[in-house]
This record gives sequence, structure tokens and C-alpha cells, in this order.
Amino acid sequence: MADPRIRIMRVSRLMSWIATAGIAGLAALSIYLVGDPAALERLAATMPEFALSQTGFTDTKWWLSAGLLTFTLAPAFYLLMQIRKLFTTYSAGEIFTIGASDTLRRIGTAFLVLACVSVLSNTALVLIATYDNPQGQRSLALSLGSKEYALILIGGLISVIGWVMSEAAQISDENRQFV
Repeated sequence: MADPRIRIMRVSRLMSWIATAGIAGLAALSIYLVGDPAALERLAATMPEFALSQTGFTDTKWWLSAGLLTFTLAPAFYLLMQIRKLFTTYSAGEIFTIGASDTLRRIGTAFLVLACVSVLSNTALVLIATYDNPQGQRSLALSLGSKEYALILIGGLISVIGWVMSEAAQISDENRQFV
């Protein structure tokens, strides 16, 4: 039977590579969308929020949308980087350590931030789409859906697991000092 730590290290190495690919993919997508106004406009055309616009996708809306995209993707980049860091730590055999538990808590916090950013970005998207509509035809929408609810639960769960892991790391440290 294989040593569980070896399996953890192998799977973590694979997950680290998957997180790295996610970081690269997210970076490429954001560069593509921000670098090509037509691509961002095509993406906006698929969003129901922009159906509310009566003026189309203007240059100002492009700039505001590009800024919103950057604001929205920043926590996702951070989350992926923390996930990569955690799996890299695990792949090095450092499982019950304070560093790993701290990273786990940061992952949980990033999920909570993603939930907040999701709500704010949906609201901002409606404002961007309709800010130049005639008076009385502008919209403001605030939505909290199942995606945000799931992100909050996942973030809270991972944060608490991080705290529990921190306690386990301290106990593990104490046990090593007795030997």
C-alpha cells in the first residue's frame, strides 16, 4: 500500500500545474478581452444587461467595462495563485504547517471576496449598460443568487478548515518537540 503522504504530494503536484494553467488561461483571456475592443463588445452582446442599453457599446462603455473586468478578475487571479501556492506546499510534503493553514484561510477569504465582487460587478454592469439611456430608462439592479451563496459557503468552509488546520499544525509542532 502506498504512503498517503506520497499520494498527497503527487496529486498536489498535478493540482499545482492545473492551477498554473488556470492562471495562464485567465491572464490570456483578460489580455484578449481588454486588448481587443471588438472581443469585449461581442462578450457584452451576450449579456442580458447590455440588452437594456439604447446607445449600443460606446467607447466609454468599453473603457468602463474593461475596468470592471479588471476589478472582477483580480480576486480570481489571487485565488488561483493561493491555490497554486497551497498545492505547491503540499507537493513539497508540508501538510500540517502554519504556512499551509494560513494559505488555506487566504483561499477562503478570496472566495468570500469573489462573492462580494460578483454582486458589485453585476450591479456595475447594469449601470454601465444604461448610464447613457434617457432619463427614466436607466436601470439599477442588485442581485444575490445561488452562485454568490455558494461562494460564501465555500469561502466560510475553507476559512474554518484553515483555522482547524492551524490548530492541528500547532499540535503537530508540540508533538515533534516532545520527541
